[in-house]
Amino acid sequence: MSKILCVIPARGDSKGLKNKNILKFNNMPLIFWSIEDALSNNLINKVVVSSDSDEILNLCKNKFSNIICDKRPDHLALDTSKTIDVLNYLIKKYSSFDYVCLLQPTSPLREKKFIQNCCEQILENTKKDVLVSGYISHAYEYGTHQNKSRQELGGFFYDDGNVYIFKKRIILENKWSSKNRIEVINNFPYTIEIDSYEEFKALEILHKNYHEL
Repeated sequence: MSKILCVIPARGDSKGLKNKNILKFNNMPLIFWSIEDALSNNLINKVVVSSDSDEILNLCKNKFSNIICDKRPDHLALDTSKTIDVLNYLIKKYSSFDYVCLLQPTSPLREKKFIQNCCEQILENTKKDVLVSGYISHAYEYGTHQNKSRQELGGFFYDDGNVYIFKKRIILENKWSSKNRIEVINNFPYTIEIDSYEEFKALEILHKNYHEL
């Protein structure tokens, strides 16, 4: 059976919100919520936290004995480093896995069984290369239309950063996307991700009410 490696990336020097990955979010470091989500899924075979920060890695290691804490090489800890490069590095290092499930700490609010359902879909649809969660966006630049209704504008699929699953081959080709993909519609407020202090506090309030649903 195909094996899934879950990667949770967490840089130490976050720019928008300082130390956001380990800030207390509803009484627990933000990154812990994604780790616990991953560990609760029986289709994920191993969880890796990838970071350039010893503080983050030690915090995770002390809390969770059944995960891998992987220290990034310097060239993957730059402002210009891309997540796909981190995944490429890790899938070569842990080469026995067939898929990589990417969970970003900045999306701590996930509906119960959402990750499990995503894993099931990609494993059942073996010809698909990528699964991505998101929503239909109706956002268009002001001035590009004359007050059209949302129905007239239509929309496009926007990835919300909540769940990505990549086939190993796609990562080794350094591709972030594929036309041969599954787009999973996620619902508000699960689509919210944290980039600022205001988003952090607002999502913390929503999380208290929604994360047990």
